[in-house]
Amino acid sequence: MSTNALTPPQQRDRIHYIDGLRGLAAFAVVLSHALEMQGYHASFYGVQPIVQLEGTWISTLFVPAFAVIGWLATIAVKLFIVISGYSLMLAVARSKDGALRGGLGGYFKRRIRRIWPPYYATLVLSLALLIIPGMYSERGVYQDLAIPVTTEAITAHALFIQNLNPAWTGLINPPLWTIAVEEQIYVLFPFLLLPLWRRFGSLTLVAVGFGLAYLLMALLPPEYYNNGRLWYVGLFACGAVGASISFSQRAGEQRWRGRLGRWWVVMALFGLWALVMVLPKRIIPGFEALVPHTEPFTDVMFGFAVMSLLICLTENWKRGFRARSLLGFLESRPIVGVGIFSYSMYLMHAPILAVITLALHNLGIIGDVFYVWILVLGVPLTMFGTYLFHQVFERPFMPQAAKSFT
Repeated sequence: MSTNALTPPQQRDRIHYIDGLRGLAAFAVVLSHALEMQGYHASFYGVQPIVQLEGTWISTLFVPAFAVIGWLATIAVKLFIVISGYSLMLAVARSKDGALRGGLGGYFKRRIRRIWPPYYATLVLSLALLIIPGMYSERGVYQDLAIPVTTEAITAHALFIQNLNPAWTGLINPPLWTIAVEEQIYVLFPFLLLPLWRRFGSLTLVAVGFGLAYLLMALLPPEYYNNGRLWYVGLFACGAVGASISFSQRAGEQRWRGRLGRWWVVMALFGLWALVMVLPKRIIPGFEALVPHTEPFTDVMFGFAVMSLLICLTENWKRGFRARSLLGFLESRPIVGVGIFSYSMYLMHAPILAVITLALHNLGIIGDVFYVWILVLGVPLTMFGTYLFHQVFERPFMPQAAKSFT
């Protein structure tokens, strides 16, 4: 091994490149919402922009960025789901009996301790923004998605079910809908997904994950189905299968480990996903009218592509890797450090950005020049604010393996 290769880390329980991926994904979401704070991209959801772009060099630069960064943020959310499946399955796949550490009680105790305290602190702080004059005044900004705050919406958020009704999803703190999706999948994992994996294997797990979603597609109104992102169960299953292939001692999993843990396979699967995203719209007249919501189908390929990427990265992680490589970058201290507080970053970035946006607008910073200020000043302040939140409300409840890194 060359002198710039890192020591093979098989002895460590925590795979830090997973944190690195989380950090990059969370940062993409922060950037996306920073550029949406004046309401331009949020107009898709019914928020009217506060001003029109002025046609300066700034808008010429940032208009394409809306689409690119917005797309990356959408991908980042799906990446979170696959990574969650991979992370939760790691301990099971590494164990000899395929059982949850500490049984059901231990599993739910860990999930509650890890997810609930920062989440409920975010909910309280988000509601506290109501006392800031002008915060919820329908000014034509991203934060308008959060109003009106109703008793039903507060109850739905407290119960992690706000994604099940379009009337609740974006209220209070718009990004929190994804936490509800993950929490629901966390409940399904030990009662449905894990027994399927034990009894029938990995292929059945993925098939049921997506198959159940497609069955519900036929039974539910489209707006409720799409809003609930029910096919994310399949994405989670892809991540869980990836962990099983990476670490399980089952003969079948070991064969797939050799087949999927190759970079050309990763590139081929991502290429196929890109193809199914674009090709039908180009060759089938009126395709978007026939199939207005294609994500439940194209996300199958995305799930398999990310699964292959995780398997490939993990195989390199096992062997050791050079510092100047993709894996070395993802395992570097700054990137992993961001990933360690990515949950807090995701929870609190929108309220903090909303406060900064209100302050900038009150100072007369509006229109094109706003984007320079929100990126140069707003994003760093948001990162700092979410880090402080992490120190107070998240870090005390994290596992020691994560805390020891920082």
